[in-house]
Amino acid sequence: GLAFSLVGTICILFDALFLLGLGFLFTGLGRAFGSGSLDAKYIEDGQRNGNKLEDLVYALEINSGISLSLGALIGGWLLTLGKEGSSLTQPLLLVRMVLLVGSMLIVIFSIREEVSQDVKRISYKEQFRLFFSTLRSSPFLVLYCVSVLFQGMLLASLESYWQPYLKALLLDDSMLWVLGMTTAIIFSISILGSVFGKKLVRYKRPVG
Repeated sequence: GLAFSLVGTICILFDALFLLGLGFLFTGLGRAFGSGSLDAKYIEDGQRNGNKLEDLVYALEINSGISLSLGALIGGWLLTLGKEGSSLTQPLLLVRMVLLVGSMLIVIFSIREEVSQDVKRISYKEQFRLFFSTLRSSPFLVLYCVSVLFQGMLLASLESYWQPYLKALLLDDSMLWVLGMTTAIIFSISILGSVFGKKLVRYKRPVG
């Protein structure tokens, strides 16, 4: 996933429309391949060490919210360092490349996953079959997947339009830090949602 994201970022550095589209394609692949893999390992290792699932998810959400908020602030500031025109995002993309390379080195040299020889590898076709079989046996999972689908569509539409609209309201590119500040506030509010969510789970937990 990190490798795909790195290739995508390199493509976006260039002005050609074809490379820009290719960059978005690789970036999307990077997000798809990297989504949930380290999270799953973190949760598995945490549960193996005796930690509760809700505490692990809570810590993960808080860490993610803080990291995204700081990243949004720094990203907004980096946009103000770029030159007007096609070079506007170059400082941001260069820093992104450095972070991706650093993340790849950390994953390669510091994260070890024990693979059991007895584990049977399941093909993608079999995984899809098991997925749909599980959905048919659980109406709740069907509703949950539908809700996730609608949330993804809603977030995609918001992400596509609010930033260009807000940028059009700014006087010049020196005020692009406002984009980072706005995004940081959004992610900060998500931290509050995680805090309230944990309290709600504890409140609704059945006794006995």
